[in-house]
Amino acid sequence: MIKIKNFLKKMCIKLKYIKNPILNSKIILSNIIKKSINWIKIFNKNKINKKKIKKVNKILKRRNNGEPIEYLFYNCEFWSLLIKIYPITIIPRKDTEILVEIILRKICCKDIILDLGVGSGSLSLSLANENKNIKIIGVDNIKKIIKLSNKNAINLKLKNVLFLHSNWFSIFKKEKFNIIIGNVPYINIYDYNLNNLSLKFEPINSMISKNKGLKEIKYIIKKSKFYLYKNGWLFLEHGFNQKLKVKYFFKKYNFLNIKSYNDYNKKNRITLGQYI
Repeated sequence: MIKIKNFLKKMCIKLKYIKNPILNSKIILSNIIKKSINWIKIFNKNKINKKKIKKVNKILKRRNNGEPIEYLFYNCEFWSLLIKIYPITIIPRKDTEILVEIILRKICCKDIILDLGVGSGSLSLSLANENKNIKIIGVDNIKKIIKLSNKNAINLKLKNVLFLHSNWFSIFKKEKFNIIIGNVPYINIYDYNLNNLSLKFEPINSMISKNKGLKEIKYIIKKSKFYLYKNGWLFLEHGFNQKLKVKYFFKKYNFLNIKSYNDYNKKNRITLGQYI
């Protein structure tokens, strides 16, 4: 048996090569002992038993190997929602929350929204939670992902969102939407960021795209006009160095009112266009 405050110090030493070892240690311990970080701070003189210490040490080894905390405990927070994830899905990024903000400004009452490439469903779930009057259909081409995202919707008690198995637009025929969202693969396979240790644990096929990361983006822009109502909007997340090319594709396929936005780190991240 050892006091929590002393054990946290030992954890921090073991995680000294990980960015922000103190926060990492608190999050790991919080998940293992099933207590909040605030509780740990207040009751840090309480003792932790050997069984839990053993569990923590196993997790520390995985974390030191670069495995993201989100995969260690199969959940993450996005837009203040606790969302279950598995290694078959990309970890939702904080930067993607700017996309939620921008879309919420454009949503009208009872809009029907299509979310392409949902992963854990974080984007659809956030929008559905913010506005109960809209209806959202999210699609992905991996059945296990659809099962996971529907489970997240059930856990969050959201009835205005449904996730379906589809390869982009493949299941749709004459259906139309007010808004289409594309959070598609856009990383160039030669991008140096793929050397990032944590990225090696994420599904690479959900991140990379051919033609300098633009293949799926171009396809979505080209096809979206067939599935949008007139005056409907297409929103795309893209790489910080892809804005000009993405805008070019929007113009090429006759979208108007094209505009780009920066993420929270002031990097080019979102472009939208309207089908008139």
